Amino acid sequence: MGQSEDEIMNSYSTLLQNMKHYTDMDVLQYLKRTIYPQSALDSFLDKSETLLSAANVLVIHFDNNKNELVQQKNKCDDAKQTSDKGFSLALKDFDSINMEKYLKISLENEKCSVEARINYNAYDRMQSQIAYYFNILRNKYDYFYTYKYDILDSLSN
Repeated sequence: MGQSEDEIMNSYSTLLQNMKHYTDMDVLQYLKRTIYPQSALDSFLDKSETLLSAANVLVIHFDNNKNELVQQKNKCDDAKQTSDKGFSLALKDFDSINMEKYLKISLENEKCSVEARINYNAYDRMQSQIAYYFNILRNKYDYFYTYKYDILDSLSN
């Protein structure tokens, strides 16, 4: 997508707000109040389809990030295990210089692992929210798309 993480978070927030707006919208009341119900319904369907497509793109991005974070966490955990062994060997040899070196490396690797886990959990929670609104909006879109002409006919009567 070529976006920074800040831009992705802003995109996520905007997308989620728009999805919530369209899932909460009482479409029938909206159509009853408008002068051109067919245009209004077409607009609702177009916007809903755009939001659903954007949600799919963002979910794919989140999946990719989550996969990278799992790999990063595993790499950090493996590196921590290696540095912990180095610390233990240095401790056994009373080698204070290497003890300090491996302790610092171990702390850096632990921090790396924790950050990867926290970021993974954040992406997972955001993805869950998108999935929640996606399912509602998809059902609403499918209903109004399937019964579009029946709904418009009932409004004109």
